[in-house]
Amino acid sequence: MQKSLGFTLIELLVVVLIIGILAAVALPQYTKAVEKSRAVQALTWLRSAAHAQEIYYMANGEYAPDLESLDITMPTQLRDYIFDDQKITNGKLSLIRRDNGFVMVSWGQQGAIYPGVMYCSAESSNQKAIELCRSIGNGVSFNSDSSWTRYRLN
Repeated sequence: MQKSLGFTLIELLVVVLIIGILAAVALPQYTKAVEKSRAVQALTWLRSAAHAQEIYYMANGEYAPDLESLDITMPTQLRDYIFDDQKITNGKLSLIRRDNGFVMVSWGQQGAIYPGVMYCSAESSNQKAIELCRSIGNGVSFNSDSSWTRYRLN
């Protein structure tokens, strides 16, 4: 009797099944990691813009009326986030998620709801957005209402 050096069909099916299970577990974690890295990139830009806004305020005695007045450029690789408004009111800056607009990272000063606080807002009905804000923030919501949950970022 001659021994076969190949694999049986059952052995190959078991290997394919194991690979499928591992991929099913790894893909959602990978997606979360990519989403968090994009949010952190937006947060990094927002911090830079907030510092540029403070420098403008110190030099001119008022906050810049728009992004063009600041000594900063909007990065072209800031994927999935857009600047909320070209007119900056009282130093407030906001970035909003392009698809569904479910995450917003904001910073504001005079006249803002939370002066000097950088925060991530997530719709209270969107668990995915809440998890993202919690992961880039300190994990504790500082203000929640029926429609938004907010996490402090500074």
